[in-house]
Amino acid sequence: MFIPREGCLASVQFDKIKNPLNKKKFNFFTYSREAIYQLCRFNKILPTDEVMLPNYICSVVVESILPFTKNIKYYDVNSNLKYDEKELISLVNFRTRLILFIDYFGVEASMSKNLEHTLIEKDIIIVKDSAHAFLTLVSKDFVSQYKYNYLISSIYKNIPIQVGAIAIGEFDKKYEFVNLSLILKRFFILFVKNILCALHLKGFMKINKNSLITTDDQYTSHFNGVNIARLYKSLLGMINFRNIINDRQSLALQYYNYFKDVGNCKCKSVFDLHDLDKSILQAYPVRFNNQFDRDQMINALKKECIDAYTWPTFHKGCVNKKIWEVVLLIPIDKRVLEIIKTANV
Repeated sequence: MFIPREGCLASVQFDKIKNPLNKKKFNFFTYSREAIYQLCRFNKILPTDEVMLPNYICSVVVESILPFTKNIKYYDVNSNLKYDEKELISLVNFRTRLILFIDYFGVEASMSKNLEHTLIEKDIIIVKDSAHAFLTLVSKDFVSQYKYNYLISSIYKNIPIQVGAIAIGEFDKKYEFVNLSLILKRFFILFVKNILCALHLKGFMKINKNSLITTDDQYTSHFNGVNIARLYKSLLGMINFRNIINDRQSLALQYYNYFKDVGNCKCKSVFDLHDLDKSILQAYPVRFNNQFDRDQMINALKKECIDAYTWPTFHKGCVNKKIWEVVLLIPIDKRVLEIIKTANV
């Protein structure tokens, strides 16, 4: 069976009693990139305005901002996926309108009161990109340790419902749009992958290095089609997140212990126990010594129909290959851990 990066749909449990998400005042989008585009439009980001992004970021975020300004400044992210606060403050200037922080793979970015005060004092729009951290947000009831203007999170990257994102913040109107055709398309692709795995036709899962970098500058909206936001919200309100969160956190600890105890000099966990203790990971990130070792692991897992993957796809204006070349994301699934242990990959 194909094991997708978001987990198995059968593992999602539904309850008749509504969970607390039912009472949250979210804006709903098909994808997070639409929320980024709309917040830029609402705040009238101009070509002369400067936007600050981390240099380890997916192309779709960059492409959502480019229609408004090409004046993008990138701040550095180290091998532990942390930024240097002093560097960040030194980069801020009178043209800076917006800054975005990423909660990589479920671990929330921190911010000191000094940096928070500096950004607020300069009237800079703070965007908390929690696309990877939806389950972490749920576990903390969306309480953040710093003030932000916008929070954006991708639901489908954390649970296997294929599309859907939420946003908190001020927009020109209330957004509630989830595209049915894209859900059906993604479920169909998942179905095909399961068929190919069942038939042992695994060639489609090999790495195509040329497909990992994108240079597309176009923004594409998904507001056309049949809107099932009301149904989507209803289903979301009935998911038993507590069980998902407990299972994911327990498995992440098992992954950590395996990669720590196996004595494998080729790779180690990106995050430490402190990060894991307060986070619910989207996937389990492992850092290798080099790209060759990483690719050996990803090919071994893909032969077992495990959707291990690299992140992000890059935009030509921002390519932090130093981190990309050595980090691999592994689906957090009990079967995956058993396969890794058995195969000793």
